[in-house]
Amino acid sequence: SGANALAYIEKQAFDVVLLVNVVHLSPWNPLPFIDPSPLGLAIAIWILNRGVLQAGLLAISPPLHRQVVEELRDPIVIMDQTGRILEANPAAQRKLRQDAPLIGRTIDTVLPAGPIADICAGRADSVEIQLAERTFHVRATLLGAGQRRTQNTVLVLRDITERLAAENELRRVKQEMERLAHTDPLTGLANRRFFMQRLH
Repeated sequence: SGANALAYIEKQAFDVVLLVNVVHLSPWNPLPFIDPSPLGLAIAIWILNRGVLQAGLLAISPPLHRQVVEELRDPIVIMDQTGRILEANPAAQRKLRQDAPLIGRTIDTVLPAGPIADICAGRADSVEIQLAERTFHVRATLLGAGQRRTQNTVLVLRDITERLAAENELRRVKQEMERLAHTDPLTGLANRRFFMQRLH
């Protein structure tokens, strides 16, 4: 059924994002200074796009479309070419902490104007924004690309505050381990290992 197919597609997309983040945060990460999360999110969106839109699941069950948008935990905002918000799911209303309804407002009254202007102008398809104490990764997808009609843009916001905090903590622990490895515990001076590395 359409619901089972959608659940399978969502699980695939979630598994990709989870796997990428687990590998990135693990001590066995071969590339610790490269953040693969945007790539994982892009692959997940591609899986959702291919599985949901191209397979015609939304056309088969329009109420399912509404349910998907409303129950997703990530904020979703759809805006037109002028930046006016056409649609927003409950997660957007809740996580963006807006008391007034989002629909009908311009996007720059809700999100920081600078990064969103880059998305609207096509200079970037993803940005990171700061809202109060939370950090969001915003990815834009153009609807109706290549068609001769007004093109709307879907913004998917992903809260990456905890991931950034975990990365900062790992970075701090790594720096502390490097300091301990190169410092004599009794005197606090640089040890022989540090001297030999500098000499090399």
